[in-house]
This record gives sequence, C-alpha cells and structure tokens, in this order.
Amino acid sequence: MGSIVEHKKVGKDGKEVIQFRAHVRRKGFAPKSKVCRTLKEAKEWLRNNEADSTLKKASQGKTFSDLLDDFTALGDCRYAAMPHLDFWLDQFGPRKVIDITHGDIAGAVLVLRQKTAIRSSPGGNLTTERKLSPATVNRYLATLSAVFSFAIDHCVIDTHPMKGGRVKKLKEGNGRQRILSADEETRLLDAAKQSEWPMMWLFLRMLLTTSARRSEVNNL
Repeated sequence: MGSIVEHKKVGKDGKEVIQFRAHVRRKGFAPKSKVCRTLKEAKEWLRNNEADSTLKKASQGKTFSDLLDDFTALGDCRYAAMPHLDFWLDQFGPRKVIDITHGDIAGAVLVLRQKTAIRSSPGGNLTTERKLSPATVNRYLATLSAVFSFAIDHCVIDTHPMKGGRVKKLKEGNGRQRILSADEETRLLDAAKQSEWPMMWLFLRMLLTTSARRSEVNNL
C-alpha cells in the first residue's frame, strides 16, 4: 500500500520548505520511498511504483510453461530450436520460474546427457544410438539461457540462474575441419543431381553457400 506524508522544515535561508515523502510498502517486497518537491510529483511516483510492484508480483507467479508461451508468442525464440524448448518444458513446465535454481538446471543436464542424438534426413528425423555431444548439450543450455534472459527483461525474475559460472558449459572437442576443393565441390553437386531425392542438389547447394548446419536448413 502507498502513502504520502507531508514534511515541513526550515531551509538555510530561514524560509519554510514543504516536502512530500512517498512510501510504497507491499508484502514480499522491500519498502521504497522518495522525497518529492511537490504533491503532484509524489503522487506520480507513487502511482508508477505501485503499478510496477503489482506487475512484478504477478509476473513472479509465472510457471516455466507460461514463460515459454510468452517467449514463443513474442518471437524471441527465432534462434532457439524447438526440440530444445520441448526438453526444457518437460523438465520445468509446471515449476514457478522464480523457484528454478542452478542446481535444478545441473540436474536436468545429467538427464540431457543421457538422451540419444537425432539425425536429420530428407525422409525425416532418425534416432541414433549415440549420446548427445557436449556441443549439442551446450546449444540446449544456450537456448535455456535465452529464455531466462527474456524472463529478466520482462521482470519475471531478478537474477539469472545460469550466469556467473553457476551452470558451466561442457568442454567441447576441437573437431576436424575439412574444406572441399573447387573440384570436389563440383563433383559432389554433380553426384547430388543423380540422387533419387529431387531436392538433394538444392539442399547441398544451400549448405555449401550458407555454411549452415544441416538441421538449420531442414527447418527452413
């Protein structure tokens, strides 16, 4: 609840000075106050801060499922893969966002590392026997981090549960890069034209031109 208290004091010039102190007190929040020169200024500050407290309190009640609905509806998921969001929804869906800790996330990572990898193909997704690579796990974490950053931007939480080293990325291998020569690229595209799948040539052409991942081109 908010209140405004009038204070009178004598200034350095000996004249009486009137000030107005606005207070906001709400259960579950630290009290806030400000000294204003005019009653109008105090009322405006009080109105803005009461509205902010109400909004923040309502937002803190969001579940992770609610947060993902907002995240996808507002278009902030354009860089997030839907399988990533589906996994985190399974892990945290009914939980209040404000209650999710770095320990909860670390536990979910253990579950994630037991998942088998899915390979994209022209005929659809294929489940393999391999576990997810550290690089793939890190991309899942990057998606979750984007969701929590969205939550902070919209006053759902005050602190990011993954920042400051709370949740560490997995160490990735250096990998091996193979760059095709011009002749190899030509022969590869010629072979693609002989494929039973009519889109193979275009598919490979897009991969070679954009350097995108196979899954990213599949999702276009």
